[in-house]
Amino acid sequence: MRVAIISDIHGNLPALEAVLAEIRRLGVDFVACTGDIVGYGPWVVECVQMVRDRCRYVVKGNHDDGLIYVVNNFESADVLEDDFNPEATEALKFAALRFGRSDLQWLNDLPEMVVCSELSMSIAHGSFSPPYLHEYVLTVEAAKYQLLRIDTVFGVMGHSHLVGVFIIDLARAGSGAHIFDAGERFLVNAGSVGQPRDGNPQASFVIINALSDGRHKVELRRVDYDIDVCAMKIVHEGLPGWNAFRLKLGM
Repeated sequence: MRVAIISDIHGNLPALEAVLAEIRRLGVDFVACTGDIVGYGPWVVECVQMVRDRCRYVVKGNHDDGLIYVVNNFESADVLEDDFNPEATEALKFAALRFGRSDLQWLNDLPEMVVCSELSMSIAHGSFSPPYLHEYVLTVEAAKYQLLRIDTVFGVMGHSHLVGVFIIDLARAGSGAHIFDAGERFLVNAGSVGQPRDGNPQASFVIINALSDGRHKVELRRVDYDIDVCAMKIVHEGLPGWNAFRLKLGM
């Protein structure tokens, strides 16, 4: 079985379209999304609808959760600045005015963690223990702790916008393919479709191939998209300029 993992789209439709086109070219059995469909970017509704259409598994991200809070508490939304930077808060307020009831209900009902039993794969946004949406897994020690929280062979996540793979005693970052023996446990961070923060502005995603001999092949992939189109749309919609500028820097 061959699956694609996407994460942290953040309203960047050109990046999402480019990633899904590449996934379609490569061929997979299904796509899973580890959350943060909204936030920062301008095409939040379009991205939610595309994820609803294309992804078999979706979990809630902290920006998705933040959007629901803003919708229900618009006048006091600035309290979110305790959890989000000002640019993110402004983007959530922008998004809150654009969604219909169906998409908002879908976002609200998303689980914080889900298990794909056929692959023995756990899916969450930030981590596999509370708070699922907000914790960053950035070190080998943190990854070891998270592996103790799940019963599956491997887990996939996002949130940090940093693509990479953790096994029990080291981290493998960057790009390319990694092979794991049958039963070998690991965590994968899919990075970010719409706002990478590892210095590479290309959209990132992951392909996981469950091989017939029980091994797993994990491919950390990148794809180009038209950054200028997204940056200009951000500015045109009156969103913070930093949300556009950082796309070109990959940060």
